[in-house]
Amino acid sequence: EGGEGGEGEGGAAAMETRGGSDAEAEGRAAAGGKAALVAAANSHMLLAAAEYEYSHDHCLACYKLTSKVREQDPFEQSVLPVHICAMVHLNLHADLFYLAHQLVEDYPLQAVSWFAVGSYYHLIADYESARRYFSKATSLNHRFAPAWVGFGHAFAAQDESDQAMAAYRTASRLFPGSHVPWLGIGIEYLRTNHLHLALQYIKQAQELCPQEPLVLHELGVLHYHNGEYEEAAHFFLQVAENAQSYDAATREPSIFNLGHAYRKLRLFDKAIEWYRAALAISPRVASTYSALGFTEHLRGNLHEAIELYHQSLSLKPDDTFTCEMLTEALKDALEEPADPTALDDLLLSPPQGAKAGMGGMGGMGGGSSAEMMDIEPARR
Repeated sequence: EGGEGGEGEGGAAAMETRGGSDAEAEGRAAAGGKAALVAAANSHMLLAAAEYEYSHDHCLACYKLTSKVREQDPFEQSVLPVHICAMVHLNLHADLFYLAHQLVEDYPLQAVSWFAVGSYYHLIADYESARRYFSKATSLNHRFAPAWVGFGHAFAAQDESDQAMAAYRTASRLFPGSHVPWLGIGIEYLRTNHLHLALQYIKQAQELCPQEPLVLHELGVLHYHNGEYEEAAHFFLQVAENAQSYDAATREPSIFNLGHAYRKLRLFDKAIEWYRAALAISPRVASTYSALGFTEHLRGNLHEAIELYHQSLSLKPDDTFTCEMLTEALKDALEEPADPTALDDLLLSPPQGAKAGMGGMGGMGGGSSAEMMDIEPARR
């Protein structure tokens, strides 16, 4: 009886142990399932945050978030379009090349794979190949809006406005909540000088995304083309002064164009201030030095203008406008030299690139040509 009792107690203990093990296993399984749910929720939250950052032109922050999503779940394909777009904006040629090949090998029948290939070719400015692969993406999934937008961009890069606008219109039907197709159509109308139609479409884009910097910038460009320089300065200023909201690279074109608008308003001090702000962001852009030199030329500061023209030509020796303006500035300085010693120094030691633009230029007649010439108003 004692033995049987011992066996009974031992059996109960064993059953209790097995029951405890089963409960622990069930607890671990429940914890694992909960962790998977939390990870999935985190992926969706990170994707939403990445799309928010991308819509505000914070491409580096967007790329970091999408990269984290891909680390957590390499098979999450919903993150790929915004991830690829961020890579294009950041000029990550090698990384995008590797990603595109990986996607084509693993998912050859998915539109996003060929969208990645088309984006790579668009990034390296092979627009014919980009169009071919964007077309393949749309043939695999006719409702894949990012490929239609990329298709429109590739056509627009080659000045084929009709095909570009057709692609943008298709994208606007597939993705009615996005401002990008409307903005693309507006930019094409602006480029072909249909300003009234351009205003309609860019305003439509502004209704969908009021604080998008590119929308505000294009409104400024449109008003500049219309000769409405105060309105242009208003829109450029909204982008230029939002340092907390937009990256410096996003703000630089608007800052540069803001200098143009102030120069047209004859507010030369403000123009120079904003040109120098543009140089602080991108110090090796020849056109900014030309614009700054041109403004100094208009103010009558010939010594500063000549020096800035030289700096511009050192970066871009074949710039016709700068060569002509340097010639005119030297002529003006020879006629009325404010400081003969400084002028002698300038004439005796021109920098490389300046000599090529000084020969063979006839006189314009009737005063300085700085009052008659201008530079391109819109840098996008």
